[in-house]
Amino acid sequence: QPPATAPTDAGAPAPSEANAPAPSQAKPAPSITASASLLGAGCATCRGECCTAGGTHAFLRLDSIVRVRAQLHEDGEPVSTDALLHAYAEYLPERHYRGSCVYHTQQGCALPRGLRSEPCNRYVCGGLTQLTRALDASGGQEAYVAAADSVHLRRIALITPSSTRTLSLRNTGASTGTSSGADLG
Repeated sequence: QPPATAPTDAGAPAPSEANAPAPSQAKPAPSITASASLLGAGCATCRGECCTAGGTHAFLRLDSIVRVRAQLHEDGEPVSTDALLHAYAEYLPERHYRGSCVYHTQQGCALPRGLRSEPCNRYVCGGLTQLTRALDASGGQEAYVAAADSVHLRRIALITPSSTRTLSLRNTGASTGTSSGADLG
C-alpha cells in the first residue's frame, strides 16, 4: 500500500500576535487516531510554522499559568511566583528561531508539555488534520509529508512510526533552510 500524502502549512505567512487564537477561541483538536509518532514526525517536517506567533509570550495566558501553578507544588502548597518564573526560565534555550517563539528550537519546543500553554498543547494545524484523515482512511503507517510556502517546496520526508527519511530536493530551486527562512538567534 503506497504511503499517504499530506501537505503541511510550512512557510505560510506568520499570523500576527493579534490574530492568534485566545484559548477559548482555539480550534478543538480533531479526533486523532493516527499514530502520535507519525503526527510528531509530520510536525517536525514542517519545523513549527505555527510557533512563529508565540513570540516572547509563548501563548502563556492566565489559564495556562493557573493550571501549571496548580500542578507544581512545594511541600503541598502551590509554587511561589518566583519558583514559577524559575521553572520557565530554566527551559529558555541558548538558541531559538529568530522571529518565532522563544522556546522554538531546531528540536522543537524546549518546554515540556506540562509547562506549555493550552493552545500549544491542543493546536492541530490543517496539514496535520489532512495527514490524520489520510492515514485513518488508508489505514497506512507511513506517509510522504511536504513542507512548502506559497512559492517553494521547502522539505519532503517519508515518515514511518520508527523513522523519518528526508528526501533530496535537488534541482528544485527550493531552500532547505530553517523554518520560514528564519535562522537561529
